[in-house]
Amino acid sequence: KHSSIALLASSTSGQEKLWTFAPQQSDLASVLHRPIEVALEGGCSCGAVRYKLTSGPMFTHCCHCLDCQKQTGSAFAINALIETDRIDLISGSDTIQIIDMPSPSGRGHAVHRCPKCAVALWSDYGRRPYLRFVRVATLDAPHAIEPDAHIFTRSKVPWVHIPEGQRAFDVFYDMKAEWPSESLVRREAASARQSLKSEGREGEPPRVLASS
Repeated sequence: KHSSIALLASSTSGQEKLWTFAPQQSDLASVLHRPIEVALEGGCSCGAVRYKLTSGPMFTHCCHCLDCQKQTGSAFAINALIETDRIDLISGSDTIQIIDMPSPSGRGHAVHRCPKCAVALWSDYGRRPYLRFVRVATLDAPHAIEPDAHIFTRSKVPWVHIPEGQRAFDVFYDMKAEWPSESLVRREAASARQSLKSEGREGEPPRVLASS
């Protein structure tokens, strides 16, 4: 029997918001702060910006949308979704350049680049400061993370063949149906921390309740 986890935090409207999940492990600390076995470091091409992921990503997309194709000059982009506070900047933290890009959703897309070689390191899609889409190709071991799902396959180039058994979606998917439950907990915890920060309550932990 898996334990359920309830995450309780104030929303920006001042009302309390409750999320409940059933993670694969009953140890709450393990769910929220599970380390990766091998540290994943990466950086730009010139070496001015170096970073380390302190845990594995919550979910990884291989995106075939036309915007990703245009912005990368390639057939797709592989983005690892991870909490912003799980990216440790080893060098270049004061020099990263943020470029605002148009987005089909209208919610905004900020690309974080090295100011010297202009390599895109990660993105903020939808103005969510707590979440980053790390470009997997900037890792020192870029093949260490495989996509969990292929998205926007309606616009993929014809000669790209999605491996058999991989999840693929014409546009997007139902996050609650596709993400591991522990990743949902992580994402909502990060969102709750951001809500507290926006209310001037930074440093106050979200109220997290665990029950069997």
